[in-house]
Amino acid sequence: MLLGGRRCRGTAGDRPLRADRIRKVVIVGGGTAGWMTAAAMSQILGEMPDLTIELVESDEIGTVGVGEATIPQINLFNALLGIDERDFVRFTNATYKLGIEFRDWTRIGHSYVHPFGFYGLDMLGIEFHHHWLKGRMAGDPTPLDVYSLGVVAGLAGRFAHPAPDQPNSPLSRIAYAFQFDASLYARYLRQRAEALGVRRREGRIDDIVQNGETGYVEAVVLSDGRSVSEVAEPWGVSRQSLHAWLRRYEDFGLAGLEPGSMTTRGSA
Repeated sequence: MLLGGRRCRGTAGDRPLRADRIRKVVIVGGGTAGWMTAAAMSQILGEMPDLTIELVESDEIGTVGVGEATIPQINLFNALLGIDERDFVRFTNATYKLGIEFRDWTRIGHSYVHPFGFYGLDMLGIEFHHHWLKGRMAGDPTPLDVYSLGVVAGLAGRFAHPAPDQPNSPLSRIAYAFQFDASLYARYLRQRAEALGVRRREGRIDDIVQNGETGYVEAVVLSDGRSVSEVAEPWGVSRQSLHAWLRRYEDFGLAGLEPGSMTTRGSA
């Protein structure tokens, strides 16, 4: 089965839509990456004339429900989608995180916490770590982690949301992310994306078809048992043309689909 659409550049303002405009976007693969893409595109693009977004994935290819490690930018992405944090946390079994701990970092038994927030406060227009280094040179043994709210709170198992109404407090600059079940997050985003019109197609992808001149992907080849007529009709392609493409693909692979290729079955 063939899926795909022609690629073109978008239009702006009230200019007429181009005849060769993109009519279909196909996202190959699901999981967190695929459904993040689908959710973001459907949210940002909204309803566009003659444009459909379709995601292709297969239930035959299992996914692992691992704990997804994120960084604070996940909050920007969720905000872009208008996601309610409490709803998201409940659905994905998420926990809050203030940094990442690296164990046995410089040597066995050593650990290092990379906080998402900041260290200390800048003073006299100079970043804090410069003052800390000067203190070390003067004999102050205090470790840098002591000056990080993220490290101290994280190791103590404590958390609080930022307090933007207290701009002069370190609490206003708390940065955080999440640890959550990746498969649940993908399912959560799928619900949102499908509500915005994204279509999911079950199938395994065997190959792709590229334009010989531009290199653009024009179609993905699926194996789902559909007849040539059923495949050809939605795309305005004749059965004879599709049969010819399939024969050339079977004999010569993608090279047989290059424009100008006159290869036929049995050619030397």
